[in-house]
Amino acid sequence: MLWRRLQKAHWMIKKERVPMGGCYPGVELKSAREENDGVQIDIGEGEDPFESDQLPAKKPLDRSACHLKPTEGRSCYENETAPKTNLQYFYSRRDRKCKLYFYRGCGGNANRFEKKRDCETLCMVSSFL
Repeated sequence: MLWRRLQKAHWMIKKERVPMGGCYPGVELKSAREENDGVQIDIGEGEDPFESDQLPAKKPLDRSACHLKPTEGRSCYENETAPKTNLQYFYSRRDRKCKLYFYRGCGGNANRFEKKRDCETLCMVSSFL
């Protein structure tokens, strides 16, 4: 639904003059070039998403972190930024759930999540359990 609206908006901008219907018949919008006052939007490199009929390919999730044993890490050095909280979540393969543990602040491995929801999203899917 949103994609269709974006495509329609892109088409309308390309046409430059768009008749408006509804309450004000016959009223036209100014051209996009007149309205933007020099504002430019950088959509990055690559193919214009409005010109493509294909949806972008999803990147596969790397669930290898869920197989790692949790480590408490180590104390942070002076030049390292400590996390907001030392209470983190890890995925327990034995219990098949995300559990809270005390993280020392730096180091450790990828089986560590600040939010339980992030842990569950990555590790607790029916095909993975």
